[in-house]
Formats: sequence, structure tokens, C-alpha cells
Amino acid sequence: MSTDYSFGFWSCFSDLGTCCTVTWCPCFAVGSATAQANNTGDFDSSCCLFTLCCTEFTCIPAYMIRKKVQENYNIKEDDVTTLAAVVCCPVCSITQDMREMKKRKADQQDVLNKQPVGQPLMTAAN
Repeated sequence: MSTDYSFGFWSCFSDLGTCCTVTWCPCFAVGSATAQANNTGDFDSSCCLFTLCCTEFTCIPAYMIRKKVQENYNIKEDDVTTLAAVVCCPVCSITQDMREMKKRKADQQDVLNKQPVGQPLMTAAN
């Protein structure tokens, strides 16, 4: 079953912390988002240098992150929309993806933390 993003594309300012990180520290944001999307820890330094050296090409790692998030969470978005998002506003794209990963992981953690409903114990018949 495919789903949509939980947050709108233009709602990046609703999470100012993430938006500011993506805007002013894109190498850190891309490294963090890449690691989260690939489930490889907290930070992936492999794309950090690329983003640092080529900040005008942030759309390339933004596209890779976006496609991985869509794959991980079965989010349906056509390729034209994805390309438009990462080229026109990579900050909004990466922010939306980071927020989505944070929400999905929190939702997953909530499910894991729920206590099972108590059931009566079965006893052997005498």
C-alpha cells in the first residue's frame, strides 16, 4: 500500500531546527539524512565532502535521499515531481525527507513501546 508524505512540501518552516540545519549546514544535513535513509547509523560522511564542495549541486544527494525515503516508506511520488522538488528547492526536499524519517521512526518506536494487553493465564486441568 503506497502512502503520501506526512508533511507538505512547503511546510519546511514548521520545523525550523531541521530547516536551518539543511539551509546553513547542508553537508551535515545530507550526511545525517543519508545515514538515516540507509539505516547505517547517525551520520554518513561519504556524501559530506561532495555536498561541501558542490553546494550548488545539493540536488544530487537530495534526489538520492528522496528516492530512498520513498522506497523505505512506500511513498508514491512520480519522478517528475521528485526532480522538480530537488532542483527547485533542495532545502524543502531534504527537510521534508528528514521530517518524514523522524516521524516514521517515532511511530515505529511507539508501536514497539506499547504494552501488550493482559491475558488470563492458562492453567492445566486437574
